[in-house]
Amino acid sequence: MAQCTSCSVAVLWVKLEPRLSPHPLNVQPSITGNIRMLGSRRATARVLKKAELEEARTRGELLYTSHFATCAHAAQHRQKSALPSSAEKPKAVPPPQPSRPNPLSCVATSDGSADLFSAITVRP
Repeated sequence: MAQCTSCSVAVLWVKLEPRLSPHPLNVQPSITGNIRMLGSRRATARVLKKAELEEARTRGELLYTSHFATCAHAAQHRQKSALPSSAEKPKAVPPPQPSRPNPLSCVATSDGSADLFSAITVRP
């Protein structure tokens, strides 16, 4: 039987559906398990969805737990994503802001009205 290289606990290697990727399970079934062994050789397994999980537990089916859920050193065994993390992504350059004209001053004429032409040409 295989052992975890970090904590030396016995593990059972299965191919986890749907990708059939190798995955370690704790050898003993668990009442909190959510993984069903498939086939006569039990070389494959599948994580149960909520409805399936409730039904399997009601029937008293033996379910297993991923060793990653119980191993204290699980993080060092997880594969790194091919995508960069958010910390490594380059920061987006904000789009240029449209330039706003300076606020115009209103120029009063001698008769008390505002002179728009003077307001446009005279800037503070």
